[in-house]
Amino acid sequence: MIIASSCPLCASRNRLTPLRENRFAPPFEVVECADCHTLFRPGGEESPPHHLCDGRPLLQKLRCWKTPWRRFVNSCRMRQSLGRDHLLGRLMLHMFGPHPLAGWFRPGRVGQGARILQVGCGAGELLVELHLGGFTELTGVESRLQADCRLDEGLSLVKGEVTELAGPFDLIVLHHHLEYHVDPAALLARLPPRLATEGTVLLRMALAGAEAWRDLGGAGQPPRFLPTVRGLRQLAERTGFALTHADEEEGCFVLSKAEGR
Repeated sequence: MIIASSCPLCASRNRLTPLRENRFAPPFEVVECADCHTLFRPGGEESPPHHLCDGRPLLQKLRCWKTPWRRFVNSCRMRQSLGRDHLLGRLMLHMFGPHPLAGWFRPGRVGQGARILQVGCGAGELLVELHLGGFTELTGVESRLQADCRLDEGLSLVKGEVTELAGPFDLIVLHHHLEYHVDPAALLARLPPRLATEGTVLLRMALAGAEAWRDLGGAGQPPRFLPTVRGLRQLAERTGFALTHADEEEGCFVLSKAEGR
């Protein structure tokens, strides 16, 4: 059976076939692109990946970590985890291990002073964790916020769309966000003008696989698609980027602006 639709990543209409029923098959229609092997749900509307909390737990966490010493220690741990040597950071690394978020930023050589934008930030959960890790210039944009808000010095959330922000940003993060868009190419195409000259885009998402889709869909709204590395590479090329780093195990992918952009 052939499905009349196009792949959201490579735009191919060549042999889009339904995912065969098996013990991992999700309880909704899924087709596979024969060219890049991306799995996706045809048709439908975009849907948010998560519910938007009111932000009070985040403010309580910020107040709890407001003690300068705790902030400093956590920042040193992050700095050391990013490869920037610090005496106290060595001790923190020995005692607690690397900061769990540091691995996302090493491929793009992003430091704690980088201008970072998260698209689809929800209530700011990830940005708060980065802020507590010593990052000093953080912005989130989310269309479902009630209003703009400034959570702390160097940490702001903006109600609206990414097109309303001028930048430039050193890093734009889409953390389990892109795969919920019906047209991911349109979203990515809006990002290059908002990046600094050497700026990059960090995508975090699971790769294609019926088992992975079952696991993701069981917790809430399922994604619109799950990509392959090949599909992401083709999507990057269509939108003015190049895929420069792919960590399939961590679901971490870095896009750099293509030459001439």
